[in-house]
Order: sequence, then C-alpha cells, then structure tokens
Amino acid sequence: MIRALVLLAGCAKPHDLAGQLESDARASDRLAAVSGWRLPRTTWDRVVVPPFRGLYDDYVAELPAHVPQLAAHLAPPFAIRAHFAGDPRLTLDEAVTRWIVPTLFPSQVVDGLDAVFVQEDERYYALVGMAKVIARKLEPTCRPLLARVGPPGPCGDAMWQLVVDSLRGNRGAAEHACSLATALCGTRSP
Repeated sequence: MIRALVLLAGCAKPHDLAGQLESDARASDRLAAVSGWRLPRTTWDRVVVPPFRGLYDDYVAELPAHVPQLAAHLAPPFAIRAHFAGDPRLTLDEAVTRWIVPTLFPSQVVDGLDAVFVQEDERYYALVGMAKVIARKLEPTCRPLLARVGPPGPCGDAMWQLVVDSLRGNRGAAEHACSLATALCGTRSP
C-alpha cells in the first residue's frame, strides 16, 4: 500500500500557475487569496539578487496597495508567459522587476495581472509594486526617469546603473548615472 502511494505521488502532475490562479479566482475571499501571494522572506532571499535583497520590508509594505486591483482582475482564462527582459509587453513594474531576479530565472507574467510570479515548492508567489519601491530609493530629480524603462537598451542600462548605485548608497555614481540616463532616455513619453 505504501509503495503504491509513493508511486502515485511520483506521478502527480506538477503544480502550475494557471491552476493556482484558477483556484484563487474561485476563492470566497479573493483579497485573502491574493494577499497569500506575498513571498516569504526565505524565498525572497533565495530569488532576489543583491543589491535589491534589502528591499524586502518595502515590498511587504507596498503589496497591500496592489491586492485589490489584482483580485479584481483575477479571472480565467489566464495567458501566462515567461518573464524576460526583451518582452515588449511588460508593464513598467514587470520590466523593473526583471532587474531583481537572476538572469534567465524562470519567472512568469500573466496578461492583465501586473505581477511577476515565482515558484517555491508547490506554490507561486508574486513580486508586485517594485517600480514604486525602487522609485522611492532614487533622488527626487531622477525618479521620473524610471517611467522610461522599457526593452533593453542604453536608456534601460543607464537606469539600471542609477538604481544599483542608489541602492548601494554610492551618491556620486548615482548622480552620474542620473545625468547619463537623462541624456540617453531623452524626454520621450513613458
């Protein structure tokens, strides 16, 4: 009997994001279901790269502001795709969040939900609100430039450097990166 259970467990279908989202959409309390997408600290520390790792408390504080909108848009069918830097359909928040996970990390995005999903064991968690979290760490004169982040290129590269230098507390380098980003990003609309 035990051998049969072990064999069945080994053949179980792996947990998928669509299944979790469908279950959360049917939940009697969608707000609670979406609130449950918060990454645990241990997952954050495993997934997020330095220097962004120190933003966990800011992420936790920002998440509740996004829960109502995510819950309101939680409706199947779900169009799920890989989260990668060159995706022209990424929202600002999804594009900025690409910076905080390792290159080629298997994160996912869902059309209509402004979140980046990462899997830990049998569950998916969401990174949300990271553009606002990061913007608060920039000097006020540089904050508007963050809205110009898009597909990889000189503007995005300069913005990444600005963010990293700001998070590391390297004020001189951040000021230089802000000047460079201002020149490279121009005044085009976000």
